[in-house]
Amino acid sequence: MIPDNSAKPYALLRKVLKKTGLAAIGKVTMSTKERVVLIHYYQNAIVATTLRYPDEVTNPSHFAELKDLPEAGEEGLALMTMIVDKMTKDLDLRVSHGGYKERIEALISEGRVLIDTAKSFVYTEGGLKGVLMASRLSGLSPNLTSRFTPGTLISSYEVFEALRLGVAVPFRKRDAESVRDISELKASDRGGMIFQPEPGVYENVHQIDFTSLYPSIIVKYNLSPETIEHPELKGFLSTVLSSLLGLRIETKRRKKTDKDYAGIDSVLKWMLVTCFG
Repeated sequence: MIPDNSAKPYALLRKVLKKTGLAAIGKVTMSTKERVVLIHYYQNAIVATTLRYPDEVTNPSHFAELKDLPEAGEEGLALMTMIVDKMTKDLDLRVSHGGYKERIEALISEGRVLIDTAKSFVYTEGGLKGVLMASRLSGLSPNLTSRFTPGTLISSYEVFEALRLGVAVPFRKRDAESVRDISELKASDRGGMIFQPEPGVYENVHQIDFTSLYPSIIVKYNLSPETIEHPELKGFLSTVLSSLLGLRIETKRRKKTDKDYAGIDSVLKWMLVTCFG
């Protein structure tokens, strides 16, 4: 921390911290998130060191994998100690720094879109127009959109719409899920009934294809977590999927006469396929 038109108060606080050996706790906003910081004296300056909130620290005792580890044998211990001793050297932080930002900037110039056309599923299915459509819907950059799965894109779309509508979004996806036993999980997550055909040779066989069947059911019957006990409410999930479903129906209609809509329709189809699971 350096003084900003506050040289005298800064110098006074620095001297007090140095003399008393005490530190102060404060809060600062970094990248839209409020952080707790430890303010202390270090090498003739006042330094702010970020701390973590309790929910950001996991108790190691919660991990079952750590409870049943085998005991290390004497031979293995001696060998590993020898390897560690051989690799031990003085640390020079002057030649070590985080180069992630530099590596990213070297790959993607400002204002450019970089897509791995050989590995991007979204690009393979929808082309550049499909990537740009998914980017606009999800609020993500085209670079990220091309790298994510349809499941992540539909989740990002729902989060984007929730924030736009003023709906609270869990800090982590897993926070909304409680621990359930296998019987409860099996009952709540069972799939639809499937009728197995009789083996044989058949003629005049017809195939029926429903456009976005499950999303259509969600929209028609107003299915959403908050409508289970309060069906009179307009559900968030059915609301945000309604516009996406309408867009998909329109692109499917247009692609019959204009192939430029085929890629967009394919991406919308995959996003809707993953919206319910």
